[in-house]
Order: sequence, then structure tokens, then C-alpha cells
Amino acid sequence: MGRVVRAVSRLKTLGANAVVTALASGLLLVPGPGAASPAGTYENGSPAVSTSGSWSTVHSGYDSGGSYIRLDSAGAAEITFTGSSVKWVSRTNNYAGIADVYLDGTKVQSVDLYSAATAYRTVAFDSGSLPDGQHTLRIAHTGQKNSASTGSNIFLDSVIVEDDPTDAVGPGTYENGAAAIVSSGPWSTVTSGQDSGGSAGRLDSVGAATLTFTGTGVTWLTRMNDYAGIAEVFLDGARVKTVDLYSEAPKHRTVAFDSGALAAGTHTLRIERTGLKGTQSTGKNIFLDAIVVEDATPAEAPVDAPAESVAPADTAARTLGTSAVTTTAVTTAGTQDSTSGALGWTGKWTQHTSSRDMGGSYRVSGDASAAVRLSFTGTGVKYVTRTDHYSGIARVLIDGRHVRDVDLYTATRKDQQTVFSASGLSAGTHTMVIERTGAKNPSSTGRDISLDALVVTDSTPPPAPAAPSISANRKGLALSWATSTAHDVKSYKLYRALGSGSYSLVQAFTPSQRSILDVGLNANASYSYRLTAIDSSGNESARSAPATAKTVPAPTVSTGRYAKCPAATMSVSTRSQLATALTKAAPGSVIKLAAGNYGGGFNIAKRGTKEKPIWICGPRTAVLDGGNVHAGHGVQITNSSHVVLTGMTIKNSKKGVMVVNSTAITVSDLSVTSIGEEAIHLRTHTTDSFVMGNVISRTGLRIAQYGEGVYIGSDPSNWCNFSGCQPDRSNRNSVLYNTISKTTAEAIEAKPGSQGGLIKGNTVEGSLINSSFSTSWISVSGNDYIVERNTGVNSPRDGIKSVKVTTVAGWGVNNVFVGNSATSVRADSYGVRITSKYTNALVGCDNTLSGSGMAPTNQGCQK
Repeated sequence: MGRVVRAVSRLKTLGANAVVTALASGLLLVPGPGAASPAGTYENGSPAVSTSGSWSTVHSGYDSGGSYIRLDSAGAAEITFTGSSVKWVSRTNNYAGIADVYLDGTKVQSVDLYSAATAYRTVAFDSGSLPDGQHTLRIAHTGQKNSASTGSNIFLDSVIVEDDPTDAVGPGTYENGAAAIVSSGPWSTVTSGQDSGGSAGRLDSVGAATLTFTGTGVTWLTRMNDYAGIAEVFLDGARVKTVDLYSEAPKHRTVAFDSGALAAGTHTLRIERTGLKGTQSTGKNIFLDAIVVEDATPAEAPVDAPAESVAPADTAARTLGTSAVTTTAVTTAGTQDSTSGALGWTGKWTQHTSSRDMGGSYRVSGDASAAVRLSFTGTGVKYVTRTDHYSGIARVLIDGRHVRDVDLYTATRKDQQTVFSASGLSAGTHTMVIERTGAKNPSSTGRDISLDALVVTDSTPPPAPAAPSISANRKGLALSWATSTAHDVKSYKLYRALGSGSYSLVQAFTPSQRSILDVGLNANASYSYRLTAIDSSGNESARSAPATAKTVPAPTVSTGRYAKCPAATMSVSTRSQLATALTKAAPGSVIKLAAGNYGGGFNIAKRGTKEKPIWICGPRTAVLDGGNVHAGHGVQITNSSHVVLTGMTIKNSKKGVMVVNSTAITVSDLSVTSIGEEAIHLRTHTTDSFVMGNVISRTGLRIAQYGEGVYIGSDPSNWCNFSGCQPDRSNRNSVLYNTISKTTAEAIEAKPGSQGGLIKGNTVEGSLINSSFSTSWISVSGNDYIVERNTGVNSPRDGIKSVKVTTVAGWGVNNVFVGNSATSVRADSYGVRITSKYTNALVGCDNTLSGSGMAPTNQGCQK
């Protein structure tokens, strides 16, 4: 898309004019032969940007192109370019230092990158206007820092080279693909009759679209949908708006940005993909339907139309021909389509029904006295209509003054066109009149005028909403809020601060969404929230009064670790001694194993107490070797409570550790290896137990399908075998800080029937998982689990999966996934996959994915 000759000539050398030269002092990228880099955006890592020193790459969706580079020692970054200006885009944060900026060999500025809160895609340096010709920008690490900073790092997100705003175009509608629009990045064209001009441009990677124009206003028309991302809008080089293109239902020909009144002259509009998205969106695409350039300079009367006198500014109604425009009620901000009772009509108008028009209809008139009037309270108004080959010229008056003549001719029909807009009107009541002039474009075959809708905008924000209500639970903080008293609220925004820190945006909500469970928060910490309301004109209210609450303390974790095993009450060194000790165990017993091989198949069915648990301790050299992966178990704990099994090695049995119908059991610090099926299994209503600090490997040697590392609950097909044909309520169990590798099925699986569990801090390697029956490291089909801070590498498909099962209703819901790190999942898969949108799952934006894979998650994330 875009201006073919100019765009290609500017962009074809991106990344093509650098060579790598290894020097003894380190890796140095030196520009190769050929022309200097032309206008465009150069991401960090582009061959056009040469670097010296130990720069490291950090991947993040918050930065342009999905990453930035960091330098914490001597070095620099440099680009040679041809353009009229250059910008350095960077992060700033509380551990950043000071960089020196050089232009053409001369130091021009020292830039302090420190900020108390992290800021992204910030213009750290702007050269301003440069002479024509070749220039070199150099950014050098100084080792110096602001006294408030904790470090001296410098950062590079991207470099933007700009050219003179030549070839400015005048007023008109410029469709995507128009030669006047200069584009960078892999824009593709999507054909649809619902878009202006029959198509829209789509960008799913780094890039932008730029239009240089002469006029007094500009509007960006776009698509919005549930897989759209966030764009940034720049006017004359300054960022003026961040636009979220997400919409639950598809929208076409939507005004994403309206500049309002601009000074007469030449301007440049740039629309840039950020690579970010709202929490509800499934993608990061941005779209360009068309750009409309406006000129509010009063036009001369057309040569083939009689000149008309302009009514005085205080005229309440205007006489046109033999009919006066009817008086209408005053309306407020919003859309008044052609059926609205707020519109007053004169002359003969014909109503036409069409799904292509706003509200499903439009009106057209060839009557000499045709006019339409709207009285409104607002600070702006837009005239939206069809244009076609038989339309004429309409005259627009605001408050009785002639402000513009609008030519409604286009060679092909276009729907829902914003043909005129005014902004910056004074607060108060205004009247807009649209008249038929009887004049036409020489190419038009007719003189009709039409109206689809008038859209009233307002720059007055709604009142601040009431503070939200907050309650704490084990997952986080639950917030809710009352409906705003303003009549035209279109969304809410919720802001959060930790302690006395600064507020940052959590999420935007539709008017019907008035609650959130905020997850991934620090335990036992104070958080404050403030709410704003946004009206139909995009005005954001002042923030509500703060509402503050404290999260619940961190959950109590078992202290049953090998390093804390008490003094022995029974010491054993043979199989028979161990078997006897297990039968004699009582509250407070401490059974300690000496090094040696004890065989397998041990059982215990004893109850300790919270104050006097039963300990079974042994070093790794105490080995429970069953000698056969096809039968038996290492240890089975049945109908027990407050038992700690810790330290030893369990190997070569069909099952490793089985915990059945028990409570408050701790299985910790074991080595469980070479197992026929699952390594550690908690089932049959086992509750409030801990599996922690174990090293698990080589499972599924007998039946690969059953080779889980840690297994919570039972499959519904076994409920009649294990839990009386009722759900296996193995609830509130914690799987913590285990290291699991070489399993043939999931490393950790929580089955339907179980709920309220915690899966945290586990490290998983999944290269041997059999994709025929297992597709993730961690699979959760129970309810109300928190899955956080787990790390995994190498999955046959997804990293972590939330499964809403179909065989039994009501399971696989209300789970939370935060702070997990995935590396190298399947190319078409995700770090965290939610298999059904009806699970009420919450996925934090702090989940990450590196290496292969589609994205950190397949659903919108929560900050």
C-alpha cells in the first residue's frame, strides 16, 4: 500500500547497508558501502544501526518492534542517514543513565534517561530541522547518571529518520493505497464493500503510514475489531494520541482520530503501529481505511451557482426558497442519523434504506430549497454522507455563517464519508445548516445533496465517577463501581498505584463492564485505585477519589523440608526396620533412614497432628528402588494426616508416591525417577497438601500416556473407582518449586473435581512430552487455581493450558495465570492457552514467551 515509487525508493535499503566487522575489541557493526539510510523507522537490531560495546536485546511488547537494546558499559550506537530530521526513541526508567548525542561528529546534547516510573517509546532526542544531505547520529554511553538513578544503562528502541514534507496534497479523501500516502512495513490490502473505497489496509508488523497535506484539519478512518491493536498518531512530528482499535464487534469507516482545527498550512500525519494491544484483543493489527483532509477556509461560490447572501450570526432560522427550516430541539453529543427527530428538514427529501449507511438509511434531495438543520450543545460537529457521481455541492453554515462549500462528487460511490467537520467551537448551543446550492462539480451528472448523519462532539469531560469498592481474596483484589451519572459514557478506565507510588492504567472497560478481579499483585501490600469515565467524544473525566485496600498475606507454606527434619525417634537402615517403623508411627514420630537400598512398596496409614506431625526423612542416598516399572509403588500414604515424606530417592516402580484420601501431607525434596507411570499423585479427596522442592524425571516408562510428573485429582472416568462416582475433591493442594523433566505426559496436571490449588515456581523441561495425548507442560481443568511464576522450555504445543472439559459440566473455570515464562513452544502455539472464552480465566500481561511460538497468550491479558 502507499506511494509505490517514493515508498520503495525510501525503504528498500532498510537493513541492507551494514556489514559486520569483528574487531579485536569486540563486535562492531560498521555501515557498508552504498547510500545512507533513507527516511523510515529503524528498529534496534537493524543493520542500518551500527553498534559498539556489549549491547543486549530485551524483548517486550511495550517497545516499538517488540524489543529494545541496553548498554551498561562503554559503547555507542550510530546511524548514517539522508533526511531532514532524526529522532531517537528510547525507554526511560529508574536505573537509566546519561547518554551523549552527536550529530555529524559534534556533541549536541547530553540526555538523562532517568525517570521514576518506566516510560516506553519516548523521544529522547529530536534533531529538529536539518540541512539537506547526509548526516550521522551517534548515541554514546557516558557512565554518568542522575543522582536519583540506581544505574547508568542507556537504551535504544528505534531511530526515526524523516524527510522534508514535500509533495503536500490538498483537501480530499485519500484511500488506503493512494499514491499520496507513504507507507513502511508489510501493509496488506483487505477488500470489502463495507470500507471506504472498497478496501482497508492492514499492518501486522512494524511500520507506519504518513500523509503530508495542506489543510486545516485531518481525519483518520479505520476498521475496529476484536483482533486490532494500538496505534500512535503523530502530527508534525509530535505524538498527539494513542488509539486503541479494539472493538468487540467489527466496525467500519470509524473515525479513529480527528485533528480538530489546525493552522492553515502544511502538516504531516503519521500513523504508527505500536505492537501493543488492549487486554481483550487477540491481536495487534492496525488498519487504515482512508485519510480525509479538510480545509475550513471559506470557499468562493461556484461559478455555475448563484451567490447567496450570508445570514447574520444571530439569525435563529434561515429562509430558503419558499420554506423555512423547521425549528428543532437542542441535542447533545452523539450521532443523529437521517431518521433522528433532532433534525429539521425543509424542501422535499427522499428516505432510502441501506445497511451501508449509519442507522441503516440516508436521505437525498434535488429540491431547490432543500436544507437540513441541527441545533446542538457541543464543541464540534461532523457531516457524514454518501458521495457519488451524480451528487452536487452542499453549503455548510454554522451559527448562520457560511464556513464551507462541500463537493459531494466522487467517480464511484462511497458510503459514510465525513465530508466536513468542525471542532474547537465555544461551549454552548450552536446551529448547523446544510443547504443545496444547485451547483456541481463539472464531472458530476447531477446536483442532489444527501445526508447520512450529523455527529456532535464535545470537549467537556463527564464528571468524575464515584470511587470503586474493593474486597480482597486469595487471588487478588475484587473491584466494582457504580454507573456514571453522565448520559453518554462510552467507557471507563481504571488506574492502580502500589503504596504511595504513581498510578498506571490497568484496563479500559465498556459501560456494561463494571467490575474486575485484579490479579498478580504483591501479597500483604496496599494498593490504591482511581476510576475515570470517557464520553462519546473521547473526553476523559477527572479521576475518582482513591479507594485503597490491602491484599491478603501470602499463603502459609509447609515447613516440612528435609533440612528441617527433627532428631530421630526411630532410626532405620533395613527394609524390615522401615516397614515396622511405619506401622508404629504416631504423632511426633521422626523416622530417619540411613543410606542404603530399601526396595519399594511401602505403605503408611497414620495420623499426626499439626503440632506433632509424623516425619519420614532420608538423604538422597536412601533409595526406595522397586526394581520394576511395571508394578507397585514407592510409597503410598492412605487415610493419613500431617505426614512429611522428604529427602530420599524413589525409583523403578509403576507409581512413585501415591497420596490417597489424606490431608495436610507434605512430599518434599525427593528425587523421583525412572517411574512406569506418574511420579507423584494426590487423589481421592486429598486436601491441603504440599508437593514441593522435588526433582522429578523419566516418567511414563510403562505407559507414556500416564507419565505425569505431578497429578492432582482423578480423571472423571475414574470417579466411580476412586471417589464414589462423585467429583474427586482433592482441593487446596500446592505444587511448589519442583524441577520436572523428561516426562512423557504433562509435568503438572490438575484434573476436574479439584479446586483452589496453587501451582507456583516450578521449572519444567518438556522435550519428551508425547504430543499424541499431551500438549502442554501444565494443564489445569480444575477450578479456582492460581498458576504463577512457573518456567518452562520445549513444549510439543502450548506451555500452559486451561481446559474447560466437555465430559463433565462446570470444570476448568475461574483460573488465574500470572508471571509465567515460556520458551520454545510450537510455532503456532502460545505460552498460555485458554481453550474456551467461557472459562472466566484471567491471564496477566506479565506472562512471557521467548523463542518459537505465536504469543504469550491467545486471549486478552490483564496488566
